[in-house]
Amino acid sequence: MAEDDANKKDDLLVPPDSGHERDKDLAGVVNELEERITDERRAAGAPGNADDRAKTEQVESEDQAPE
Repeated sequence: MAEDDANKKDDLLVPPDSGHERDKDLAGVVNELEERITDERRAAGAPGNADDRAKTEQVESEDQAPE
């Protein structure tokens, strides 16, 4: 059991042969997380990403300084 754990740790410390593969994997993970968060925010009625936020109406505060 301890040997298996040591092998797993060694595998984690060894970089992959191709950095591009790891980059693609990480980009995929980030994209999936962003999509999931966007979907959750939209379901809750909150703007999910920068494009959605740009489309929202500006709210002017009553205590805002005049321009």
